[in-house]
Amino acid sequence: MTTASDAPGWLRAYRRVGQADVRLVCFPHAGGAATFFQPWAARLTGAVDLLAVCYPGRQDRLLEPCVEDMHPLADRITEALEPYLDRPVAFFGHSMGASVAYEVTLRLEARYGITPAHLFVSGHGAPHIAWVDEDPDQYDDEGLCDRIGGLGEVDPVVFRSPKLRELIMPALRADLRLVHRYLPATRRRWRRPSRRTSARPTRCAQWTTSARGRS
Repeated sequence: MTTASDAPGWLRAYRRVGQADVRLVCFPHAGGAATFFQPWAARLTGAVDLLAVCYPGRQDRLLEPCVEDMHPLADRITEALEPYLDRPVAFFGHSMGASVAYEVTLRLEARYGITPAHLFVSGHGAPHIAWVDEDPDQYDDEGLCDRIGGLGEVDPVVFRSPKLRELIMPALRADLRLVHRYLPATRRRWRRPSRRTSARPTRCAQWTTSARGRS
């Protein structure tokens, strides 16, 4: 097993097995970090590499400015993945990460002619359907903590600690701005169906295409 230091910058490698049958790339939720997926390394078996995306503004990228627009974020992640495309890849995205994984999937197909073996998503509807209409800037930090804390995606301990909250709030607010502003601008389709746990077939189908953006 390799450590995070083996994949500096945009990606962290938490499991490497040499000639992997597939590389699983994980995309964190809003306010989340690559380390959220580190425990998965002990649960994976077989020839599977585990990589996780590290967004700017957290972990050892804490001093880097956060990205508040989906398109440059997906562009940079796609570029960072290029050295890993010698093996098949699969994506898993949770919440905001589901939409980011979707956009990176479209870019891999358009730029490299590569389609991920699977796109696994959780905690989020198809991006052209599940628009987040709440502007995070309508809340002060206390109100935003209450709102996000109710979703269960951030450990309540973080919000109770002034020091931890000070560290996480810039990234969390930036990610929520990104989610609020994002909707696919054109109708797009990718070649393989996504996998969404405990979803009706119609909702899974919605992930295979993105409709026209907001006017």
